[in-house]
Amino acid sequence: MSETVSQVTDQVELKFFFVGRDCAAGSPRIDLFVDTNGDHKFDTLLNGYVGPSGSGCVQNKWQYLDLANLNDPTPRWGVNNGFPLQSWSSIVATFGNDDVVFGHLVDDSQAFAPNNRGIAYYDLVSIGNRTFTSHEDGN
Repeated sequence: MSETVSQVTDQVELKFFFVGRDCAAGSPRIDLFVDTNGDHKFDTLLNGYVGPSGSGCVQNKWQYLDLANLNDPTPRWGVNNGFPLQSWSSIVATFGNDDVVFGHLVDDSQAFAPNNRGIAYYDLVSIGNRTFTSHEDGN
């Protein structure tokens, strides 16, 4: 990607629509793989949760969320799948100059969280300078 964590501010975002499901079990989320030691390989994982801290998600309505908003005080970011969650401004303060190697959207909790089973639609997923609008964009 060749962008730093601070450079992806306001560039980690998505639109989503949930039918008959929730988002309180750790997904969906956008994971950012970050190089903190300069070897061009990731060594730190930043997890940005759509529904942080079990807050749940609105159903049957398109939602837009900017996960990397400096003005959002919501603690929605974990480091290496850990807690406590932090705001994006805290993440930037700690990792701002480190490079984002790559990122991806994860929706994986249906196997262990029955409330997360259902239909999820995603549109305009942006990670850094890339906006994914179809399956082909991930290649």
